[in-house]
Amino acid sequence: MRFRLAMSIVLPSLVLVRDARAEDQDLVLASIEDVEHLSLADLLERPVTSASLYAEKPSDSPTLVSTIDRETIDQFGYRTVRDALQGSRGVYVGNDRNYSYLGARGFGLPGDYNTRFALSIDSHRFNDPVYGQASIGAELGLPMIAIDRVELVRGGAWSVHGENALLGAIQVVTATGASRPGLNVTSTTRGTAETYGDPSGRPPIASRGEDVSASYGAVAHGIDVFVAGSYSYDPGLTALYMPELATSGDPCVTGGIETECTGVVHGSDAEEAASTYLSVRTKHATLHVLAARRNKEVPTAPFGALIGDTTSTVDDRVFADLTYARTSTSTDLVARISADYFGYHGLYPLVDAGDDVANRFENRDGGTAVSYAGELRGRYKWAAPFDHVTDAEVAAGVEATSAQASQFGTNLRPGAPEVYLDRTDPEAVVSLFGHTRARIEDHVVAFAAIRGDYHEDSFGLAISPQAGLVLDGGALGRIRASVSRGYRAPTPYERFYYVDPDMEINVDPERSETRELSAEHYLGEHVRLLVVGFQQRVSGLIGLSEDMNGVAVFQNLAGSRSYGVEAEVEGRWSALRLRANYTWQHARTSDDEIPANAPPSLANLMLWVPFANGRADVGVESSYIGSRVSYDRSKIDPHFTANAVLTVHDVVKALDATFGVTNVFDDRGFDPGSEEHRQGRIPQDPRTIWLRLGVRLDP
Repeated sequence: MRFRLAMSIVLPSLVLVRDARAEDQDLVLASIEDVEHLSLADLLERPVTSASLYAEKPSDSPTLVSTIDRETIDQFGYRTVRDALQGSRGVYVGNDRNYSYLGARGFGLPGDYNTRFALSIDSHRFNDPVYGQASIGAELGLPMIAIDRVELVRGGAWSVHGENALLGAIQVVTATGASRPGLNVTSTTRGTAETYGDPSGRPPIASRGEDVSASYGAVAHGIDVFVAGSYSYDPGLTALYMPELATSGDPCVTGGIETECTGVVHGSDAEEAASTYLSVRTKHATLHVLAARRNKEVPTAPFGALIGDTTSTVDDRVFADLTYARTSTSTDLVARISADYFGYHGLYPLVDAGDDVANRFENRDGGTAVSYAGELRGRYKWAAPFDHVTDAEVAAGVEATSAQASQFGTNLRPGAPEVYLDRTDPEAVVSLFGHTRARIEDHVVAFAAIRGDYHEDSFGLAISPQAGLVLDGGALGRIRASVSRGYRAPTPYERFYYVDPDMEINVDPERSETRELSAEHYLGEHVRLLVVGFQQRVSGLIGLSEDMNGVAVFQNLAGSRSYGVEAEVEGRWSALRLRANYTWQHARTSDDEIPANAPPSLANLMLWVPFANGRADVGVESSYIGSRVSYDRSKIDPHFTANAVLTVHDVVKALDATFGVTNVFDDRGFDPGSEEHRQGRIPQDPRTIWLRLGVRLDP
């Protein structure tokens, strides 16, 4: 089954380009830069797109953008976007052994499916229409080998990215045939190497599966073609100890047979994923196609599932996106049409409270959506339009999305309706947006933007304004200030999943306001210092609560506020790189409580050192997350992890070998659970060792 899944998704994409050749290099759609010869200032001024959807220098944007480039992704062997984001300033990641989560600036509600981040792939919106999820783990479905860089915008980004950008926006930019030419193949084998035992009784050495990925890029006859595919299988941890399961009072099984509840769950942690991606670019048009599936076993027995039995989730993503763009020295015009399919299916074995496991029955639920989108936007730039104005631009656009979001739920409980949920809800959204920017006397950049989103089938109109100012002092540094307001609409899942069909729906959008002030300074060509102060307020947070009849439904609850300071130092001397950042943040609910999953401090360190005349490299990265509380107010101790990699280049011609250790010190940390879990703390992975072999065959 694993082989059929991998081959059915990966092989067709490779066949599409087997005859492509790169003899014709007349069309260069992306440059291949030798980044080792660029200064740090030049590297950090490379164009980004997530601030305005147009390629621009970071110095022209009042919004700070962090970039995790292809070089870093390859060097540290990141398996997912979650891994790539982990060391970024002011954000922290988590995992509940089913999905991956991202928090920022003291805000990371457990189990929120990252609905407060806007996710896009090459400016194609990727939050799903049912749950609003921003997928950053294997469930994303994009091969990591296809990613050129990941851009992260913190704080309000609604005026550009729309409703989900409450905490920020993630833009995944893919590679091209010109930027990643030829054939690239990697194979990674992973295994656990534990030092400390725990009550689960796991063996210290065990397999953690394999990852295989390949890409091919070529430019020929005016056409740029890039294709990538990946397959991974992880058997998961052989056993997990979660003491709350032993005291829950619920029945437990092992191998389908009822056993004493010891808090140990065996197996049920495997993950299998396969994906393929294709892009075809001409001078003006670009086609993107993605197809992916992930199957995950869930050992935590969520949503009241029978402890020790096999709970599983399946995630499917398919999309096709066609973009037409024309660019001149003064104008940009972009038109886009796209179609998406999203599918989620969950299997949860259940028994009624106090019942015998012999009366086990299955609950199946999920959601699917088909959506279509169209976008037209343009930008006009002109030099010296007025006295004292060096250059300026104005941009505007319109976007329309139509989605049919379906949710379903069935179970085989004796005496109960087999189908307890079966509904399809349309959602049409029309958006108008625009921004203007002007550089005054070369040293001041003023920016203003506004976006209006009209939700025809729910709450109506929402307005999201943004304004900012940049004081560019050249060698003295740069100061930015920005303020933005925005919203997050309730998803169909939040509006309808727990609601009786005859009940009136009354869930309003969340509202938020973000302020940010930063100072940036370069020490010569090699070191950058950055300090950021932020403040954020969110009102009308959507969460599960009991209504007057004692039924759990999503409602608008208390708000949240946070403020803090982020500091970062980054240095680069040829291929030697250093990055260190620290964040202090203070978060409280409107009831003056510490929110769940809101650590007061974060710290990250990354060091990359070449040696042996560039034939080898060693890299170290570490992350610290301060103490937190879970949804049930249980305490989660501070967590420190460190990873190390050693790469040897050209072991034989075109073959690189990388040996890595994840969680070097075997620190057994926890991430917070959510309302779906019996346990407030979800155990994370022990030390993992891995070996990656990579082959490069240039055209």
